[in-house]
Amino acid sequence: MQISTLTVGAVRSRTAVTARVALVLLTSSIVTLLWLFPLVHHMGSSVLSQPNDATTSLRGYWLAAHEHKSPFTLRWDNYLDAPEGVSAQRGVAAANAVQPAFVWSLRHLLGLVAAWNLFVIAGFVLSATSTYLLLRRLGEGRLAATFGAYVFAFNTYMFEKATAGHAGLVQTWVFPLLVMLLLELRRRPRASTAAFIGLGVALASYLHNYYGLIAGFLVAVAYAVALGQDRSAAERRRTALFFLVSIGAAAACLVPAAIGLSLDRTTVTQYSHPTVSLQQFGSRPLAFLVPAKGNPFLGWILSSGQRTSLEHSGEPTLFFGWTTILLAALAVVMLLKRRWAFDRATRNVVVTAALLIPLAYYMSLPRLIDIGPISVPAGSWFLGHVTTVFRVYARFAILVGLGLVVLASLALDAVVHRFAAGRAIGAAAIAIVAAELVFQLPIHTWSTARVPAYDRYLATQPRGIVAFYPAPNGSSLPAGEVADRELWFQTYTNQKLFFSKIVTNAEPRTAGIRDAALSLTEPWVPGLLAAEGVKYVGVDERAYRASGMTIPKLDTSILRPEFRSDGITLFRLRAKKADIERTLRQHAVQIGQAMWGFQANANYAGPNYYGNEERNGVFWRWMRQDGAIHIENINPGDHILQFHAFSANFARTLTITGPHGQTIGVVKVPTYDTGFNIGPFALPGGSYDLTLHADPGPAPLGASDPRIASIYLSPLTLLPYADFSRVR
Repeated sequence: MQISTLTVGAVRSRTAVTARVALVLLTSSIVTLLWLFPLVHHMGSSVLSQPNDATTSLRGYWLAAHEHKSPFTLRWDNYLDAPEGVSAQRGVAAANAVQPAFVWSLRHLLGLVAAWNLFVIAGFVLSATSTYLLLRRLGEGRLAATFGAYVFAFNTYMFEKATAGHAGLVQTWVFPLLVMLLLELRRRPRASTAAFIGLGVALASYLHNYYGLIAGFLVAVAYAVALGQDRSAAERRRTALFFLVSIGAAAACLVPAAIGLSLDRTTVTQYSHPTVSLQQFGSRPLAFLVPAKGNPFLGWILSSGQRTSLEHSGEPTLFFGWTTILLAALAVVMLLKRRWAFDRATRNVVVTAALLIPLAYYMSLPRLIDIGPISVPAGSWFLGHVTTVFRVYARFAILVGLGLVVLASLALDAVVHRFAAGRAIGAAAIAIVAAELVFQLPIHTWSTARVPAYDRYLATQPRGIVAFYPAPNGSSLPAGEVADRELWFQTYTNQKLFFSKIVTNAEPRTAGIRDAALSLTEPWVPGLLAAEGVKYVGVDERAYRASGMTIPKLDTSILRPEFRSDGITLFRLRAKKADIERTLRQHAVQIGQAMWGFQANANYAGPNYYGNEERNGVFWRWMRQDGAIHIENINPGDHILQFHAFSANFARTLTITGPHGQTIGVVKVPTYDTGFNIGPFALPGGSYDLTLHADPGPAPLGASDPRIASIYLSPLTLLPYADFSRVR
């Protein structure tokens, strides 16, 4: 009878817990559906915002089905950067497997677009639910847990990721889940729980590779706090053992990802980034402190220039609410005054949350932070010496948000229980923070089913290759929007595209050809397109105007207009085929500039020059001997050095030596103004000097000029050079 009563009680308890979880899920779903109603209303025929990474990913899944493959087995994409094609990045799909697996498995039941949208919606719902359950496990009341769940699930970062098409990054529920496991490990120390923590880190990595890194950081901080709280050597040994179990479980689960990446090493190596990107994509303080640009109540706070600066940082809004920040600060004060009596497990989580705010903020910063005249390295500076696959360290901000939410909810719970009007204060806090966190009203969507007339026309034409202009080069936003749009509508036209949005996963020669063909007004481009097999050319006049570029005037005998709609003219290409190899050789400098988007700096340096002297509107300098040229070069590779010079009194031989003592070039400098092009030669990235040595050495310039000098030099120009006229 006693056993029967205990069993019934346990069943009732589990039923009650299940009912509470179901109620939280239902509430989270309702709030999510209210926010995303425009998307839910057209679930199978729209995506958030505009053509973006969502439509690009879905187009990749369409191609896999079209080629009777899957995202994990498709090796080559012949429909982008045609005719050469690009890697289909199956290794990246394997390492971030949850998103493609979810969409792929539901595509027959829901369709690709609806399956994608369901994954995005699930991210919001599960993030709110897991945060609420975590806060309740910490002993907080319903109002405080509701506040924290709302802030963590519906903050500006979440909406930014969703509208950018980064569905994997919307799955932030994995972090509260990990904290719940860490809490359980402290309350009931078991190796199985430690193993589940490792599984959680692996799951985070499969959701998105950045989240694997961030989850590992979260777990490491929590274990470090636990070690600091342990009272005996035996407890510390046990905690260290559990940490090793977590690492082992995570490593074992990540073996399939490692295998997938090892089978696709070309794509992986192309995903390494220059260290300058670690600086660019670090967080900015204002991103944490101001509401989103689209907030109808508070979006006006920043100027357009400040907003543009934030947008260039990669994560323009990392705002979790002023109310959240103030409540978290109150919690810190109360913690310092020891206003709470926590059990050891809860204290571990609270201390971890408090430490995450400064530590994760530090990890989110740019590679180097200038504090007065001193540059201080941030977390990406250290990790960048190990790998540059990760570049957007601003995403560590999600842990800043988690720490703020845990502390703010604790403070709000204390306020609710200590004051007679506590419930009203709690409800007001939720309402205020909801207004602070508004991302956009209403949320914008884009129809995936509204096919433009010109694409409907293309679908009726013989199969070929289409080149749309303006071409994407990584810097022109309207051109990027054209590429995004046409990538998606390729699923309708079934025509191959000459350009993809970004050619980071293309072979070097393929990328070089695209860079040579960026401007339709260059005389060699029609012939180059014809040699590549391009049949149709689309010109988007709206994008040219939006970019501030002149709409190209085209020779209608070479490009014959065939169809016009929606501001786009489709042309049939009739040009004579060019010699591709010769074209690439002739325009290697333009290709290098287009590929890298910058020019290295080359400046006079050292004491072996006289001062500036104006000559034909340009400042030249007389060199004595062994003059230095200081180079600031972001990207290593081949370059050409250009300058003008003449020698004093008699001809001299000028030898230019590289940073490692290698001879870069030797030229004869006559006594009259002569232009020089030296190279191509390879130069490393970074800061260093080139040395200029004249033979014979310096001599007096003349009776009226007693200075001793050798060669008169114009400013030097260092140009990137990329010759892809042959397969390397």
